[in-house]
Amino acid sequence: MRRAHDNGILQKLHPRRPIPAISLYADNVMLFCHATESDVTAVREILALFGRASGLQVNYAKSSATVLHGR
Repeated sequence: MRRAHDNGILQKLHPRRPIPAISLYADNVMLFCHATESDVTAVREILALFGRASGLQVNYAKSSATVLHGR
């Protein structure tokens, strides 16, 4: 995720402050990204790449996406 931000594949969450894009707690993971088609597609591709490398797969049936509007 960090490399995707550094290479401009994903938009930074805040233009001036480094905000973590991942929150981990026990066996739960929250990924934060902009609600754009390109960012969501990039996250899915990153997760697929991670799955091929690690053998771990995202269970999309147990996953959810929520749009937050912070303004």
